[in-house]
Amino acid sequence: ACDDNADHHRFLYQTRDPLGTVSLHDLHRPGTPLLQIHTYSTTFCAMSSCRVRSDPQLLEGATNTMGGEQNLVALPTEEHSVAVVRDLRCDPKDNPAWRVVIGDDCTSTMYGSRRKYGMLTSLALCLQETSQRIVMGCGMENGSSLFYDLGAMGRGRDPWSIVPMQKGAVEEYNEPTRVMRNDQNEGISEDGNRYMCSASLGKDPVLCLDLTSSNPHSRSLGVKTNNSGNAKEEGDVIELESHNNAASLVAVGGCAGDADELSELPEQDQGTISTIKVKLADDSSANNSKSPTMKATIRAKTRTCSISSGGKVGVSVCRFRPDGRIYAVGGWDHRLRLFGRTSSKPLAILRGHEGSVTAMDWAGNAASSGLLATGADDGKICIWRSFPHSSINSEESH
Repeated sequence: ACDDNADHHRFLYQTRDPLGTVSLHDLHRPGTPLLQIHTYSTTFCAMSSCRVRSDPQLLEGATNTMGGEQNLVALPTEEHSVAVVRDLRCDPKDNPAWRVVIGDDCTSTMYGSRRKYGMLTSLALCLQETSQRIVMGCGMENGSSLFYDLGAMGRGRDPWSIVPMQKGAVEEYNEPTRVMRNDQNEGISEDGNRYMCSASLGKDPVLCLDLTSSNPHSRSLGVKTNNSGNAKEEGDVIELESHNNAASLVAVGGCAGDADELSELPEQDQGTISTIKVKLADDSSANNSKSPTMKATIRAKTRTCSISSGGKVGVSVCRFRPDGRIYAVGGWDHRLRLFGRTSSKPLAILRGHEGSVTAMDWAGNAASSGLLATGADDGKICIWRSFPHSSINSEESH
């Protein structure tokens, strides 16, 4: 993950050492970390830096920009169902900006008690630009994805303000911090809570998750619309948003999967790639008991390779292009797949690796350059150029 400040010369590096160290480095002096954070996490859950889209049309309706969002990073912890968000500008010994306890309800097993969602397996962090609210996505071991509107913590106050922690909630944090839990006392419950929602992507762990803002008004790429905003013809990249007061995001999640087990499910449930619409609570009518709450809806589920072939159908990594119009998915079948965000239809399949694609990211100017990089279990790093200049219908992948 890269820090977009300091002229793009800084990057974050996560290790699996006993301390679960995450460090910030300068490209010019990579051997000496600028900052080290010890997460004590022993899981495979990867950190996530905050995504901020730089789209002038998207920002037309944005007000009261907080600033500094790109310094935020979501991290796993030694407690496998707890995530924290830290500001890289602050001393790592200080309290995190937010601490989220996922699934307070515990179930008993022969191995002891555990939370009902299991372990945290993936993270995503995003600024919803039109509302200027930070949203965190959590992929879980049981196939659930949960979304938290962190910016709404202490609604009516500056989202950066500190609120007191409930006494005894967490023993090791003694100073004020923002705490969100799935229980009534902390204001986060799964029954009608305004600022948390969830969706089930399947029964397998959600190994990767990414978030991007939805556009606040109708836009299209290669597809014309009439005056009412309706599409005149079908296409893969039409962008239509309902005209209401609730801001929204789009998430993409990828799950592990076994071809034999998935083949026994209905065809519509066999996909290991899911796109989710996440709509934030409509605070314009917050005093109305019937006002919309935060909601997650699965828009589409897509397969990777053919299940009948017995191929490896799991997904390791997914990432939206910086402008949010395309997302890429790296699979266990050694391939990288590109999809249009709105339709979730495949645009291209890129072959070049001989192992599972485990790492991937787009260039900061990918909307014009089309550049993205992938890493895989075969030890190779591949650089691709796909759909430059944002013209999906007319450009070809190279």
